[in-house]
Amino acid sequence: MSTLISAAMGRAAKLVGTSLLVMLPHCAVLAQVDQWPSRPVKIIFPTGPGGSNDAIVRVISLKLQEIWKQ
Repeated sequence: MSTLISAAMGRAAKLVGTSLLVMLPHCAVLAQVDQWPSRPVKIIFPTGPGGSNDAIVRVISLKLQEIWKQ
């Protein structure tokens, strides 16, 4: 019985190892991707300028500018 368990664990370890080797190149590619956002972000709000909604969106955009360093 213990040989069956050890054989199954050996197969599982090989499967995990092979999976990690297959995923490794993909991780390297993801590490090289630019941080988002890589260019300016436009906030489009459906009302005209000068209202209370415009003021709120401007405050939010200033905070996002600080967070995203744009």
